[in-house]
Amino acid sequence: MEELKSPGWIRGIQIGLGAVAVILSIFILINPALATVSIVLIASIILLIVGIEQVILGLFVKQKSRFVSIGLGVLVIILSSIIIAYPKGTTVLLIYILAFALLFNWRL
Repeated sequence: MEELKSPGWIRGIQIGLGAVAVILSIFILINPALATVSIVLIASIILLIVGIEQVILGLFVKQKSRFVSIGLGVLVIILSSIIIAYPKGTTVLLIYILAFALLFNWRL
């Protein structure tokens, strides 16, 4: 059976992305706290974009629950803005919430 070879530029991209993954993995192993804060910050930026999209959807698309969409979108925008403003504090709060949840999950 004949193997299909991918183009050289795809192999170059795979090598480049692999190198980036190795470098980021080393960075996370060296400084896990900063990596955790970075993940929370990236997630909050994504939530901000989703909140803006929900508000726009509620304003311009006629649907039954448009006020709910607008209200929840504004709430997501407010909460993600708070997370962006205080990424370390919200990371600590998130870890406390997870620890509290694990404390009461006695079936582990």
